[in-house]
Formats: sequence, structure tokens, C-alpha cells
Amino acid sequence: MEIIFSMLAGILVLISAAGKLMISLRTDYADGWDAYFYLVQVKSLAETGTMHSPDISPVYAFILGFYFTVRDYVLAYKTASAVIGGLFSLSLYFLAQSLLKYSFPEKKRIHVLAVSITVLAFSVFSLSLIFVNSQFPKNMLGFMFFNFFLVFFFKAIPQFKTGKFKSCMANILLCLLFGCAAFITHRFSAGLSVMVLLYAAAVYLLKNRTFSRIAGRKIIIKIPGTKEFHASLLFLFFMSLTAGLAGFSILSFYSPGVFHITDLSRFRNVFQPAFQITPLGFMNILGSGKFPFIWKLELTAVYFLLFVILAAFITVMIFRTASAFRRNEAACKNFNPAALSGLLMFFILFVFPFFKMDAMGPGYRFYAAFLVFSPLLFVFIPGRILKSRLIFILPVSFTLLSFFSAAEFDFSSFNPPYEYYEKITLKSEEILGNRDCELVVAHKALAEIYTFTSGTDALPWKPEARFDTEKVWRICYGADDKMISFYTDAHIGGEIMPLDGKYSIVREDVWRKFLEVLKYDRPDEYLSLQNWMNPYEVRPDFITKKRKYEQ
Repeated sequence: MEIIFSMLAGILVLISAAGKLMISLRTDYADGWDAYFYLVQVKSLAETGTMHSPDISPVYAFILGFYFTVRDYVLAYKTASAVIGGLFSLSLYFLAQSLLKYSFPEKKRIHVLAVSITVLAFSVFSLSLIFVNSQFPKNMLGFMFFNFFLVFFFKAIPQFKTGKFKSCMANILLCLLFGCAAFITHRFSAGLSVMVLLYAAAVYLLKNRTFSRIAGRKIIIKIPGTKEFHASLLFLFFMSLTAGLAGFSILSFYSPGVFHITDLSRFRNVFQPAFQITPLGFMNILGSGKFPFIWKLELTAVYFLLFVILAAFITVMIFRTASAFRRNEAACKNFNPAALSGLLMFFILFVFPFFKMDAMGPGYRFYAAFLVFSPLLFVFIPGRILKSRLIFILPVSFTLLSFFSAAEFDFSSFNPPYEYYEKITLKSEEILGNRDCELVVAHKALAEIYTFTSGTDALPWKPEARFDTEKVWRICYGADDKMISFYTDAHIGGEIMPLDGKYSIVREDVWRKFLEVLKYDRPDEYLSLQNWMNPYEVRPDFITKKRKYEQ
């Protein structure tokens, strides 16, 4: 039976990867707002052997490996993203098994496999997962490593308690390996790893050191059969993992791209006083008209399913505790709620309704994480369904729906207009060809494709003081060329040159002088130009890590 389920899992993973690749091949450009940042890094690695921007992550090596196979940067990116999506689905399959085995040690193997296949099948169908995978392959690779970190984490703990130390050591090493990989791949997966360890340490101390007294009776929540010796080993296990990640935290001060204390600056001004339904906020950011009906249905279903499961879980735990109190026995006999409780806590954090839903803020990223992990909601399938044929109907239904969902999805509507940005790039390079230019300033996505296409550095931030503003040129949007010339005495055709539509090229010192005058003379127009299409903020600490620049 396990062989059959393994074959089914393999087929679904192949469908997942192949489907994501076929969808991405509908467009001529790489998908996602960060796509060309990755490609600039990979191109630099392939051609010079060094990173274009200091950033440590296995995702670049992953894409580079495919480039050496297909010899096309965009195709390599698309292929790598599709494979990452397939591997993430596979990691969910194994994580679902680990969660169920750890939480329900006596559950039949057939039920564990059936639920895990359901989780995998839903991840293949999920439009949300397809979208997040296309937009954030670096995040997805980190999440995949994080999932396997949890898989071996849950395997190691029971082996400690049962004294299977030899097999346990292999799982500990794999756990540390995947934990470290998650830590260095992306800041988000690094933060999740740290949070899981803190949560596990808190649960350990609670289960092995405390109990509650009610009316003179004890409701024991200590793990049945845990010996002091094994508990000590568990403690050492948690401490070794924590020490390992702490070591990486120290190294992160000297390793660009790795989780750093300055990353916490992202969490400034991220809350809002008004309650929001998170899926609606998510759709409003991206444009609700772009969402096919089946995706809206999925977003609504998993959101409300989370709260139904949460309410049911709390109710079951209350009745279990009350029953244990009456019988004076262990409150969680044959059931360990720690892992499932932690999963629900993380989900509630991810959909917290008072986060600002901003495309650049943590609220958006947290909700995206909820979407990719939402297939794990199926580990809460009730026992009655497990014993019915419905448990086998669900994965078949999701697999069939996945072909329909793939046909419905249109990547191009969520991508930047890369074709137009490439046109702007080529025209800008033609104009700047005979001018002294050490840096170009352009908004996000345009800056990355500019660097990738032309080889000239483009920055989606306001340049730091170390740059000579007379050698920096800015691609601005929405500013009137004649107005800039009037307020700065700069010449159109000299320091100011029209591009296409509302785009122009302006020398950086002229642009700053123009804004200074406009700020007092026409404050409304000044504020209208202070937007993401005209970068006006210096790179924050969580990117530069407070590196000192020569002034």
C-alpha cells in the first residue's frame, strides 16, 4: 500500500512541477516582480563568478544549475521556479505525515497516507500556491527547506523518548542541515525556524516541568512514558538547535542576505486600527478583477475553514480536558496537541486582521505564507471522514481540478509590463551612451530589467551620499519636462531628456533641486511625485545592514 501512495505522490509532484512550467512558458519574460533581480545575480555569477549584489542564498546556485543546462537565463528561471514548486508540494506531503504521526501516534498508516495525499493534491490544485511560487521562488525554496526541517524535527523527538538513539542521530543531523538551509535561503524561513524553536522550547518546559491543580486534583499534561534521562536528551536537542541558529544569527552580521536583527525594522508602522477580512485586502492590492472565480472561491474557503477548524479544535480540547479532570487521568491521552496547536497559532498570526495589507509590508508576506501552507489544514480532517470513501475522493477531485485551475490562471496580469520596461531600457541606453553615468535610478522591476538587459547598474532607491549626483541619472515618471527646466534652469536635451509616455531621464542633481523648489512652491505636485515610481527613500537598514559608506 505504501508503494502505491509513494507512486501517487511522485506523479502528483511531477504534475505540480510540469503544470507550473507550462503556465510560466505562456509569457516571454520571467514571472514576478523580483524575477530580474534574481537573473541579474545569476548572470553575474555565470559571467564573472561573483554576485552583482552581496546576497547569500542557495536559490541563485539552484537557478544557475539550470542555466548551465538550458543556456537561457529566463528559461532557467522558469524551470527552477517550477521545480521549486514541485519540491515544496513534496515537502508538504512528508510534513503532513510527520504532523499526523506525532500528534496521533496510534492512527492507522492508511489514514495518515490518505490525508497526506489529500494535502499534496490540494497543493497541486491551489492557485494561491501557483501565484506565490511565481512571485517568490526564493521564499518558496526557503519554505521547502523549512518543511523538511520540521519533518526530521518531528521524527527525532519520538526517537529520543523511545531510546532509538542511533536512528535519531541521523534525523538530528538532517534536521540541523535543513534548518541551516532554511536560515540562509530567506529571511522569512529563517524567522519561522527561530519561532518554531522558541515554541518547541516553551512546550517542552510546559510538558515536563509543570502541572495544574484544580480542586486538589492533578490534570497531568506531561508526555506519558517520558523518562528523566530522555527528557534531558530532549532538552539538549532543543538547545543544540537553538545554539546552531544563534550561531547563524551572529554570522548574519557579516553575511549579506541572511537574517539580521535590522530586519525587524520592517515591522515599523505595519498595523492598522480598522479590522479587515484578509483575503479581501489581498485581492484589493492585486486587483480583484484579475482573480478568476475559482481562485476567489479558494481564498474564501481556506480563510473561513481556518476559523471553523480553530473553533472545533478549541472545543475538542476543552471537552478532553474536562473529561480528564473527571477521570483524574492524562488530559491528552493518545493525542499530542502541541504541533497542531502551533500550526493554528501560526496561521492566525499570518491572517491577523490588523496588519496593513501593503505590497511591500509584512502583512502581505504573512498572508502569502498562509496561502502556501494552507493545504496543511487537511490534517484536521475528522476521524469519521477518514473511515469513509470521501478521503479517497478528495485527492482525486483536487487532481482533476488542478488541470482546470492551471487553464484559468493568467500570469501576465500580475507581472510588471516587462516588454514596455525593456523598451524604456533600450531607449535610455541609447540616450546615455555618450554621457558620464555611473548609476541609473529607476523604480522596482524597471531597475532590475535595466541592469539585466544593459549591464549598467540601476538602483530602485534614492542613492546614498557616497554617489556623485552629477554622474547619476534618474528615470522619473509623471514629471513635466518643461516644469523641471523652468525651476532648475536645466536644458531639455541636456540634463533632461524625454523617453516615452510619462517617463523622462533627468540628472540626479537636477532632480533633487527640482524637488526642493517644488516642495515649497507646489506642495501638492511635490507629494504626487513622492511614490514608488520615483524612488525617494534611501535603502533601509534591513537591506544595507548599516554598512558604512565612504562619504
